[in-house]
Amino acid sequence: MAIIAIIIIAILPMPAYNVHYSLTYDQSLPSSTKVIFQFDDNAAFPESARQQASIQGSVADIRLDTLNADSHNLRIITTGTRAKPVHLDISVNIFNEYRPTAYSISVHQTSSNGFVRISPSELTTMQHAAQHLSIIRVALLMLTAMLWLIALIRVTIGRSLQSAHFYAGVAIVLVTLWLIRCISALPSLDYSRFPYRSLAAGILLGFLVLIGINMHRYANNVHKTMVIVIDYVTIAAYILAQFLIYIKYFPRDYDESAHMSYVAYEKIHHELFPTFENIKIYEDAYTMSGTMDLSSFHEFNQLGHPPLYYLIMSIMPGITRSSGTVEYHINWLRASSFGIGFLGILLAMYLGYTRISKKSPILHLVFATVLIAPANFVFVMSGVNNDTLCFLTVSIFTWGMLRFRERKFDYVTFLLIVVGMSTSLLTKLTAGMITSFIGLFALIATIRDEQIRTVLKSRQFLISIPLYLPPVVYYTRTLLHYHAIQPSYQKLDPYGYYHSTFYYALEKRSELDVFAYIKHFGEGIMRSWWSMPWQPDITRSHTSSLTFDALAVSMLVFIPIVIFAVQRNRLGNTLAMAMAALIITLFQQFSNALKGFYVNGYTGGTQSRYYLCAMVFLAMTVVWMMAHWFGRDKRDDRITDESDDARGNIIGSITPTGQMVCAAFVMWLVYDGFLSSFLLHMAEIQH
Repeated sequence: MAIIAIIIIAILPMPAYNVHYSLTYDQSLPSSTKVIFQFDDNAAFPESARQQASIQGSVADIRLDTLNADSHNLRIITTGTRAKPVHLDISVNIFNEYRPTAYSISVHQTSSNGFVRISPSELTTMQHAAQHLSIIRVALLMLTAMLWLIALIRVTIGRSLQSAHFYAGVAIVLVTLWLIRCISALPSLDYSRFPYRSLAAGILLGFLVLIGINMHRYANNVHKTMVIVIDYVTIAAYILAQFLIYIKYFPRDYDESAHMSYVAYEKIHHELFPTFENIKIYEDAYTMSGTMDLSSFHEFNQLGHPPLYYLIMSIMPGITRSSGTVEYHINWLRASSFGIGFLGILLAMYLGYTRISKKSPILHLVFATVLIAPANFVFVMSGVNNDTLCFLTVSIFTWGMLRFRERKFDYVTFLLIVVGMSTSLLTKLTAGMITSFIGLFALIATIRDEQIRTVLKSRQFLISIPLYLPPVVYYTRTLLHYHAIQPSYQKLDPYGYYHSTFYYALEKRSELDVFAYIKHFGEGIMRSWWSMPWQPDITRSHTSSLTFDALAVSMLVFIPIVIFAVQRNRLGNTLAMAMAALIITLFQQFSNALKGFYVNGYTGGTQSRYYLCAMVFLAMTVVWMMAHWFGRDKRDDRITDESDDARGNIIGSITPTGQMVCAAFVMWLVYDGFLSSFLLHMAEIQH
């Protein structure tokens, strides 16, 4: 059947579109040259018969007007040069400027005085040649070949798959190839610039191959474990590659000047309880020249964060002090900061590896992909800011909390919990709030459970209590000294505050009702979730939370919320606690932003990057929901705590249908994440 279809397509007459006539001369043409292709007159549209060629080097080229496609005569008039025409080519633009030549004739013997005449017979031959190379014919031949290949795969290596699963896989491959086709149509950069189109296409193809490896049916668990390791190693390498790209091609971060100034301050003063009114944003923080003089400052530093991250960064390689001056290498510090966050990612991957069933490798790939899917995740980690340490501290806390909920009541569990929570509180208030609320919910659940409430009297737990004192002491002292648990710009430097971008005079403010502000806040949270923050270079003006190039990443906000509406096992309850903690923290952010808008006119405070530290919880919740919806055995929804522990893997395996859904979701996240939010905008960034 395929052969018959090919023969029919080959012999059927088809129209010729995207046809080009190119006249080549014996030397380059000057810019003053004009080359006119004159066809038969068209009574209805006379001016169409005369087409002026574009000049490139020694070639004059036109894209043939379809009104001239059946012309019987062609004359070519050349003025402004003594170059002699050599040959005339007819070509067809089949794919992305790929223009194979359909026919070529020599004209050097028939030309004279800048005038070339093509005979009717030669012109007819050229037109027939273009029709044989019709883009319609080529497309039909490619479609026939593709259908034949799909049928061949179906009866060979795909014969064991259910039809629905096989054709779903075919759809994933075809959509990926279509995305690559769209990427290839983007503008290219100069040769010396970054080959971003090739990289984007390579990433999509690479993940397509990786998904194929995950979807294969392996005979034993050893092979599945190897695939899972490949998944995590691949994602880790992908993260490192993103970091290198950001450092080289997009090393900018709106808040980095403030964070770097705080690091420099701590390098000089080493204060456990910073004197916040003395911390400034220093002049060099905007140029990052490598020398920061603390006596030369630009404005007040508004951060007010606890000092742990900045104390750690002040002792990293790449920064030294000399009297009141700090010498530093910014890329060394960026790499050090990234390394801290990368340790958190590796720990999160370990948690996924040990808490997700190894019977379904694709779930591990979903987990690792979700972990880094938000547009600004790796970007934020690539600069000097305390979000990197937050991710590590929250991951440590997550490890301890999972062990606690699995009833591993040993010294390691309580040490992980207290270290994770205390360091989170000493790094950033939002991270501390998230871990504190999760810990509070776990404590309440423990008190209500008669079987395990005695653990609160155990030596293992009691010994860990003193380690909660550092954040208690820090926030108590800060509260007593500044009358707030986080010092505010407005109180410490009122003049600077009222002349900064954090305050708008009444006549410059927007006037919104509460519902309009809720809409503004929600849009800000979502936009900063699926798009790069603060970057005017990447507009994405036609993108919203519901468009294809952002919807998958947007779904990561809403899928975890569904966990409140389903029956949960012990891990599900733990993840629900985490989601509740995130919602409460988000409400606190909304309350502060609302007050800031109505009191000070400030329209900001809508960044979602504050919750990137909890991506390990979000990723695990998404995978848990996948296993809940597509689990191999629906009885897993009602599994008891005891049998849950006995199974070893807390998140179960999924059906072939679930695997196909996961495969499609991974490819969608890859496109919506790093590619559509940043990499595919390299042309506009570089300009």
